[in-house]
Amino acid sequence: MTTQICVAIFVHDLSQAHADAVRAAEFGADIVEYRIDGCIGTFHSDADLQASIELMERLVRESPLPCIITCRIDDEGGMYEGNEMDRISLLEHLGTSDTSPAYIDVELRSFSHSANIKQKIELAVDHPNQARSVSTRLILSTHDFRERPANLQRQLLAMVDAQSCAVAKFAYTARSLRDAIDVLDLVRTTPKPTIGIAMGGFGEITRILAPKFGAFLSFASLPSTNETAPGQLNVSAMIDTYRFRSIKSTTKIYGIIGWPVAHSKSPHVHNAGFSVINHDGVYVPLPIAPGENEQDSDLLFKATMLDLINDPNLDLCGLSVTIPHKQRLVQLATEQGWDVDDATKAIGAANTVNIERSGTTASRIALSNTDAPAARRCLESELGPLTGKQILIIGAGGVARGIVWACCNAGADVHINARRSSQATLLGEELDCTAVATENIRNHAWDAIVNCTPVGMQGGPDPAGIPIDPAHIESAEPVVFDTIYAPIETPLIRHARERGLRTITGDAMFIEQAKLQFAIWTGTRPPDDVFETAFTASLQGGTA
Repeated sequence: MTTQICVAIFVHDLSQAHADAVRAAEFGADIVEYRIDGCIGTFHSDADLQASIELMERLVRESPLPCIITCRIDDEGGMYEGNEMDRISLLEHLGTSDTSPAYIDVELRSFSHSANIKQKIELAVDHPNQARSVSTRLILSTHDFRERPANLQRQLLAMVDAQSCAVAKFAYTARSLRDAIDVLDLVRTTPKPTIGIAMGGFGEITRILAPKFGAFLSFASLPSTNETAPGQLNVSAMIDTYRFRSIKSTTKIYGIIGWPVAHSKSPHVHNAGFSVINHDGVYVPLPIAPGENEQDSDLLFKATMLDLINDPNLDLCGLSVTIPHKQRLVQLATEQGWDVDDATKAIGAANTVNIERSGTTASRIALSNTDAPAARRCLESELGPLTGKQILIIGAGGVARGIVWACCNAGADVHINARRSSQATLLGEELDCTAVATENIRNHAWDAIVNCTPVGMQGGPDPAGIPIDPAHIESAEPVVFDTIYAPIETPLIRHARERGLRTITGDAMFIEQAKLQFAIWTGTRPPDDVFETAFTASLQGGTA
């Protein structure tokens, strides 16, 4: 069974709904769901019912794609607040119409509420004991917008046992990645075509990985339109960014661990790379939120990481790890006895996990830090060998630590300046380099100045700021390197360019560290310009 993409469309106006369905077809959707609950109310007469039937028949008749008709009740996230029997009568008439939809969606709670409702629905859909000539099939569904229902297994069993149910659908709000993994496992094991959705940001993988686990379909929205459920991706992202059509049961999984990860560019570049080299893999967002305190954060991270790695059906083969978990990852690796590279040992933080698998088991797990060598390569592209070069690092946090180590390891003369001089001194002592006071910065002829602080970052504490007195930049002609890539042209980079200085922008380092990760996972660097093109397209809201 090929997993379909269904674009969900809120129906308020028939012409607009038809136009949206045409767009869905153009984007590559297989089927559309018409959510009619926003345009249907209580019928005050038979004439009202007949008018609604005729409108919906027209909607189905003119649909450019096969369709699902859904009139969702308000208790399960819909907008329908009218009379229940009116709603059921409408669905019954549509199912037996000459222009019937491919599917109607009815909530399990409504279907099971009374023998009368069940009989009406069963008269309108195809099933083994159907005596009438009807083609519409039934999706039985259940939704919980708070959490996983305690009785979910019982609900799924009821759907499986219902002979008139062609497809079982369940959706609940995921409170963690572990909830999402449970959804995928239920989809895989339910003995009937199934749609399983973990709603919200934690559940995006249930939408992307639906083909790997044999789901009947996955819902998507149109670009620039409202989603019909939390966490719904747009159809363009599903097909182009995440390569939905190429995902199958053997597909290897890679992803980015961090919090937040929703706006990461990593899925764009890595999936573009996989496509070009024809690698059977997909790269997905894997958010792990911190806990209420450090201990809780450590426990949540450890439990989730081990669940992901040890899941026998997920085939997890590689991870990028970003803030706030880079140091936590090294702690976990030490506990578990995983391999760790020299950069990670020295820096105390890693951003890359490579997982070799023997069948369904992880046989070797290795950590790397590709941030440090990426920064070194960026600097060497402008300065040549770094031996003896005078390099000023602004900041003393995790980013600075990696770049200080990389530059020192390359033989550079590294100095650290930080808002808190004690932090700069401590880092300098640990990595055998020198802290420099702010008032002494202009006394050096710097070959490069590297910003490792969030000053100038979009959404950061000082997005319009420059992390160093501009006079210090102008006292020499250094290469100015800003590790921030949102925006690419930070105030620091703009100031340096206005003065004719050479610059290195944060996207260069991001792309280089991603290329190094890609090579670790696949054994080959991505072809020239693939990552650059994908990154640029992602900034413009498109796909490469």
